[in-house]
Amino acid sequence: MRPIPVPNKKEIAVVWACSALLMMNLGAVGSGGRRRAKEAVCLSNLRQWGVIFETFTNNNDGCFMEGFAGVSPNGNNRWIKALGVYHNYDTSLSCCPEAAVPAHDDYANCTASVSNATYLAWGHCLRDGWLRPMKGSYGINGYCNDPDPGRGYGGTPEEYHWRTPNVENAACIPLLLGAQWYNAWPMHVDRPPAYEGQTWREGTDMARFCMNRHNGAVNSLFLDFSARKVGLKELWTLKWHRGYDTEGPWTKAGGVEPEDWPEWMRNFKKY
Repeated sequence: MRPIPVPNKKEIAVVWACSALLMMNLGAVGSGGRRRAKEAVCLSNLRQWGVIFETFTNNNDGCFMEGFAGVSPNGNNRWIKALGVYHNYDTSLSCCPEAAVPAHDDYANCTASVSNATYLAWGHCLRDGWLRPMKGSYGINGYCNDPDPGRGYGGTPEEYHWRTPNVENAACIPLLLGAQWYNAWPMHVDRPPAYEGQTWREGTDMARFCMNRHNGAVNSLFLDFSARKVGLKELWTLKWHRGYDTEGPWTKAGGVEPEDWPEWMRNFKKY
């Protein structure tokens, strides 16, 4: 891994200023141009998160945070809390400009008037150890966490967790993506949303990421700290955890047919 300096407030401010400049120019272009500009800001956000995550792992013996079930000495160490010293709970970095409207207020009251969940941010949320309520439209692949012994997510095997970015084929392992919630644990059998903008349902965590936010795709940061667009059907081909089957029922290798996909996804690129 290449050594990088710890990001300071000036460096982060420069990134935010560039994003703000892009946003200021949105009104001067058509709707297609505005969407492309928002997509560029979103990718810029994710690349900055890449700097933050890389810095954290460099300062944490090469490992990620424990996650929501952590018990050693940081407690419930979700990524929002663990990286708080770098992002300072500033939502200009935590929100894709396509999805900056929070679903709830600081008191968990639903305030959103947008019916399509694709364009909603999660939050406002306040979890153990968070300094203030937070909103965002990115979510972590929970299998990247480094949980304490016996504290893995639900009933999933502890050996599924990546724990560190120093693994083979890191460019194929999602770390942080556009999402309806701040964390998720996808499985290869998870079904896609039945309709565009459907609110994610328990038991199908992939639906938290499968949103038509960027023209048939969602933006993603990977374990090698690179960022790019990911086609919605491509989500099922990525290596989410160490035991994930990349040739499962929703991949080309799995024999899925166009009509098997919900109607709103049938014309999207197949992977």
